[in-house]
Amino acid sequence: MTQSMLWLGIQIVLYGSLLMVILETSDLSLWKMTFWVILILAPIYFVTDWLFKKMARSGDPDFGSDQEVHKHVKYLEE
Repeated sequence: MTQSMLWLGIQIVLYGSLLMVILETSDLSLWKMTFWVILILAPIYFVTDWLFKKMARSGDPDFGSDQEVHKHVKYLEE
């Protein structure tokens, strides 16, 4: 599976989840709607982000996360 197909699948899951939450909570107040969006979408986002990074690392031996790149750039600047 290529990384672009994985990324596309993750985006479909995230935007589909957002659409479903908005449709189901559209009759609630803005604050309740925001609460449910955060409660449902935040865990989905972090799980899919973790999954993408895990699969990217396993498929690409040269993969470096944003934190690793920042750490090495900061080390080189010192």
